[in-house]
Amino acid sequence: MPTQYMRFERLPSTSRGDFALAALQFCRTRRTNSQVTASRYHWADAGNTMVILTEGEAGAFDYEANPDPDAVKALYAMHDVARNLGMETWADADLGATNWRDVAGAPSGVAD
Repeated sequence: MPTQYMRFERLPSTSRGDFALAALQFCRTRRTNSQVTASRYHWADAGNTMVILTEGEAGAFDYEANPDPDAVKALYAMHDVARNLGMETWADADLGATNWRDVAGAPSGVAD
C-alpha cells in the first residue's frame, strides 16, 4: 500500500488554528477519494511544521489528467497558509518492483 508524505511549514502571517483547519480540511478532502484509505496530519514541532500522511491503494497517487476540483481547492488552501517543504510517495517493495517491471520497463538484459 503506497503512502504519500507531505511536509508543510506555517507562514508567519498564519495562525496555528488556521493552519490546523486547512490541514484538517485537506485530509478530509483526500479521504473522499475511493482509493485513499487514510489521511492524517501530525504536528512535527511546536506548531510551525506539520506532516500529512495519506495511505491508499495502488494507483491512488498516480498523475491524473483531470484531478478532483475539491482536492485541488484544498491543496491551494494549504498553500495559502503554509509552504510545502517536501512531498514523497513511498511504496512497499513488491509494488515498487511491479511498477519498475510492468510500467517503467526493466532495462534489457535484466532477469526477473
